[in-house]
Amino acid sequence: MPGFYISTYRTHNEIDNYYNEKCIKNEIKNNKYVIKRNTLNRFLDDKVFSENEKYIIIVEGVILNKKDLIQKYNKKTFFDTIVHMFEEVGESFFKEFRGSFSGALYSKKDDYWIIYTNHVGDTPVFYYYNDNNFIVGSEINYIVETLKKENINFNINEQSIYSILTYSFMIDDQTLIKEIKKIDLGSYIKITKNQLKEFKYFELTDDRYDVKDMSIDELVEQIDIKFKNAINLEYSKDIEYGYQHFNELSGGLDSRMTLWVAHELGYKNNLVVTYSKSGYYDQKIAEEITSYLQYNWIFKSLDDPNIIFDLDENVKMNFGLNCYFNVTKSNATYKLINFDNIGICHTGQIGDVVLGTYLNSVENNKLSTFKYAESYKLIDRLDKNILEKYKNEELFAMNVRALRGVLNSHIIRKNYFETTSPFLDIDFLEFCMSIPLEYRINHKLYKQWMKKKYPKACDFIWEKTKSKVNASDFRVFINKAIILGPKKIARIMGVKTKVKPNSMNPYDYWYQNNTHIKQFMDTYYKNEINNYKISKRLREDMIYLYNEGNAFEKSQVLTVLSTLKLYF
Repeated sequence: MPGFYISTYRTHNEIDNYYNEKCIKNEIKNNKYVIKRNTLNRFLDDKVFSENEKYIIIVEGVILNKKDLIQKYNKKTFFDTIVHMFEEVGESFFKEFRGSFSGALYSKKDDYWIIYTNHVGDTPVFYYYNDNNFIVGSEINYIVETLKKENINFNINEQSIYSILTYSFMIDDQTLIKEIKKIDLGSYIKITKNQLKEFKYFELTDDRYDVKDMSIDELVEQIDIKFKNAINLEYSKDIEYGYQHFNELSGGLDSRMTLWVAHELGYKNNLVVTYSKSGYYDQKIAEEITSYLQYNWIFKSLDDPNIIFDLDENVKMNFGLNCYFNVTKSNATYKLINFDNIGICHTGQIGDVVLGTYLNSVENNKLSTFKYAESYKLIDRLDKNILEKYKNEELFAMNVRALRGVLNSHIIRKNYFETTSPFLDIDFLEFCMSIPLEYRINHKLYKQWMKKKYPKACDFIWEKTKSKVNASDFRVFINKAIILGPKKIARIMGVKTKVKPNSMNPYDYWYQNNTHIKQFMDTYYKNEINNYKISKRLREDMIYLYNEGNAFEKSQVLTVLSTLKLYF
């Protein structure tokens, strides 16, 4: 993943990434530190990699409100603006940034580093610290390469492996290497001469705004205003650089509303991409919407099961922090597209749980056990102290499942482009989280917003319900019964039936019916399961999960094995 590298070790280290031919490499010469970057050749005025007599400043990603900040602080350049913000606002100056970003600031006089990630943590930064030496990098791969060249030992983090074997992603700031941590979302680290400390500058809450006296109509108005502001920030950034807008579109509501509202606000130079099984609702609905809006549309069929073979590639690209089944579909698509004149990838990431919610009733908003995992077979292995960080189930779900899980896929995306979602805009996100659950459950407020403000967007089928947005609950039930058929309904109710290939993720079908897929997975597992120094309990748990689990659970085991193979 493009980004930066800072280290006290003088070892020569090439910081490459998967899509390296599209990147610019730079180095700031310094007597005490190795300072490098490897960044995508786009949005370069948003990125900073420079110094003056007092500071070294690095910014990676896109700062959607950069122009506003320059104007607010009356400076000529973004570099000068950051210097002023740091000197006037303090160490957490980047709290004012909006967008997908990470960065660092070094004070030459006082010899300390401030290194940060953005509010939602989708532009990760990792670090190793020991005996006043440190390595910071946008990739774990950068850090591991230096550790190996310096002959520094590092160890398997077995507790974090259980995150992959249950949730399929990392549920906290750990990695599969004990000595390497991730700067947590909404946080920064300060490295001085003899210590490293982490500080929280942003924490998602459910009470930032006082909206208890607002009616549904008033909430709809505020939602619409804030969503339009978020859209304008994103799409005007493309225009600033003369890039074409690039939009992901599925059969859900979130990517639809991102594209739809942008269209109504006048952002018409859109290229749209969809990837799914041929004939699935994502393809059908996206094709109808793009035809209606008259946009160029790219469809990538996921009929080819050969994406299953991309195990090691995907693990190397996301450092084993996410099950490779979660990301292989998108990566297979992006590899085929020329991004030379394309700007931000505009998505609808986590919109359904921002304007909606993970919960199905207000009474369920209590947290006592781990929820929202992909596999529960080994759930009792997780550290229950993690649950104590969150006051209720929704904050757990949002911080763990949404921000640490769903957004983990951005690590892959950022090899090709910068990516944003208007639902991740902090002002919009915090406002929605403050709205009482009874308005958000079952997409009540979401649908009301669409019906009142964008009625035409309701005329297309919603993949989740297989019905239009304004359909009655009875009509939704009838449509599902007709479309899904009795066998699918039986499976939903727990009755075992033969797996069919026409789902969005037909992994079980491929494993059961494709000899090459089954042979690849089983052979990889057998070749690697006994190769690493792990505890007897962990090895037995992985053997159990692979032998007793479905295809996705098998992929969780394979992701761990591939990561151990990569680093150990």
